[in-house]
Order: sequence, then C-alpha cells, then structure tokens
Amino acid sequence: MGTSLDDIIEININIPFSGKHLTSVMLVPSPSTNPLHYAVILTHGATGNMNNTQLQTISQYLTTKGFICLRFTYISSRVENRMKAYHAVVEFLQNYKEVSLKGCFVAGRSMGSRAAVCVANAMKNDFIKGVICLSYPLHPPRKLTSLRNEILQSLTTPTLFITGTKDAFCTKTIMEDTLKSITCVKKMKWIEGADHSINIKGQTDNGVMVDVCDEIYDWCLKHVTRETQLKRPAETKDCNNDSGKKKKCKST
Repeated sequence: MGTSLDDIIEININIPFSGKHLTSVMLVPSPSTNPLHYAVILTHGATGNMNNTQLQTISQYLTTKGFICLRFTYISSRVENRMKAYHAVVEFLQNYKEVSLKGCFVAGRSMGSRAAVCVANAMKNDFIKGVICLSYPLHPPRKLTSLRNEILQSLTTPTLFITGTKDAFCTKTIMEDTLKSITCVKKMKWIEGADHSINIKGQTDNGVMVDVCDEIYDWCLKHVTRETQLKRPAETKDCNNDSGKKKKCKST
C-alpha cells in the first residue's frame, strides 16, 4: 500500500453551511493503490486557513499512506461556531457518495483542535473514530488557572494529543494532570523543545513534521486495524460431532 505525491487526486469542494459555503480541499489516494476507506479531517487555528503549511504536510503524508484527507477553512473567534462548521463538514463527508468511507478522524491545530473535540462530543456516532489535537490550547499564555479542560473531560472518543514542551498555551504539568481525569482512550505525544507552532528553535520545520506525521499515521492505523479486528466475523471450520456428521465450529 502507498502512493506518491504525483498520484494524489486533489478535489476542491464547497461544503454547504449556514446558507453559504465552506472552502475545502480533499486529497484522495490514487485508485490504483489500496486505500484504507477512512478519512482525516483537518482544520486550522484561530488565525490562518486550511493552507497552513503543517496541515498541508500532514494531509499529503497521510494520503500517500492510503487515507483520504480533507482540509477546510472557517474563521470565527467563537469555538461554538467553529464546532458547528466542523459538524457540517463531518456530515457532508459521511454522505459524500464519490468516495467509500467507513469512518473518519477529526483533527485540528490549536483552536481547531477544540472544535474537533467539541464535534466528537456533540455527534457521538460511530463514524468518528478518533480525535487528533495538535497544540491543544489548554490555557491562555501566563493564565494557568483559566483552563479549557471541561470538554476534554467529556471525551469518549479515542484521542491523540501532540504538543510541544515549550508551548505557552499548554503547560506540561497541568496537561499531565488534566489527562488523569480524561477517561477515554488517549495518547499524549510531547515534542521536546517545540513551541505552540510545533517549531523547535534551530531546527527545520520538516524535521519536526516527520515525527508528527509518523505519530499521527501510526496512531490512526492502530485504531483502524483495531476496529477491523473487532468487526471481523469468527472463522469457521468443518468439525465432526459424535455422530460423525459435519457441523460448523468457530475457530479458537
């Protein structure tokens, strides 16, 4: 499995939302590959847009590995509005007939990760398989008691956190304490020396993003594989009963 960047199909899509449209880009693996039939949705922080360099890098990497990736732009200072837009994107993808999907992972960086958590909490359906939080803004800089942790404590969806140890929006000791109160399946990946933009002083962005992309891919693949195993029917084989007649027996 796998494809090159040259084989990726890029589709520009306008997703209906609140009487207008959300601008989005979908990357689809080449039909000649063995796609995973799962998607990763990504959105930006409080500023910027879907063309954030890191979001593009992650999308391209995951698509070469078989995932469909969709990035979208929606700018609002209210996380409630961001969540509503995210909800519209998930519903659109769930009903999009051009691709065959078994589920999706909702991801975002900074404020976008808050929106991803909110939409996972709000929808609580089997289509959302996991949440990916890049630089989750646990608190404003230097305001260590103004925590944005309530939505995290409501999580029931498996969640991956990726944060720099020098992120001014997420003090490591406070985040570690917060994780103890989160009951869902979760993983915390600390990027040593990285700031809120997941940049490390003196290192190229490409070097850091290799680790980030690998972490996201491995985590998503683990949960895709786990679901496939859970849904796989028990194998049967012919067995002889005491009368000599054959019957179907479950493999152990």
